Amino acid sequence: MTNDNLITVKLSGGREFRGKPIGPQAWVLVFDANPMPVEPKEEKVNDAGVKIYLTLPSDDPRAIHYREEVRDYNRKLEEAGWLNFFADTLEVPDDWDIPIGHKRMGVKIAKDPLDKLIQYIRLEVIQSTDDAIKLDQAIRGELTEAEVDAAAALFPGDEEREAA
Repeated sequence: MTNDNLITVKLSGGREFRGKPIGPQAWVLVFDANPMPVEPKEEKVNDAGVKIYLTLPSDDPRAIHYREEVRDYNRKLEEAGWLNFFADTLEVPDDWDIPIGHKRMGVKIAKDPLDKLIQYIRLEVIQSTDDAIKLDQAIRGELTEAEVDAAAALFPGDEEREAA
């Protein structure tokens, strides 16, 4: 397997990681295999005899269950992105262990290598919200605002076009 499509993402503290972005068509396969949970609605008939669907109150057990399903769905998508992005480039060091604070809260190091890699990404790679955003952009192959600005700087501005 070649790593011709690898990109570098720079995270906090100047740390750099390489990985392979996931194209939109690859995500289509994921979404097809894992449909988003469907929000439960309450069906009623209005005075005109028309069926209407109402959002459930937030404390309804079905609404609570739905929010949990969505949270789990989003977490699985995020983890799938990480695993695909880092598949050939990131390894958990043999001597790595769960940070002591997490151990005290009952977090144990995963036995499954993929689960352990996910723990490592959560606890070591992503150290800030900005890191999470940058990694997400890299996984999806999105341009950052700075990259868009840099690309735009390569083209003449409106003033230069009008003068020409």
